[in-house]
Amino acid sequence: GMMEYERVSRQVLEDGTYRDPYHVEPIELTKKRQRKIFLVQHLLGWARYLF
Repeated sequence: GMMEYERVSRQVLEDGTYRDPYHVEPIELTKKRQRKIFLVQHLLGWARYLF
């Protein structure tokens, strides 16, 4: 459970850097990307109730 999550999660170290086991670079959340996410969540969010 939680121990497995902590082992594989991205963690902030004391010096402010990250320990990132998957070497994933964060993507900047621009206004355009934020608008797309909002539209998808609100227009298609209802579909989760079908399953």
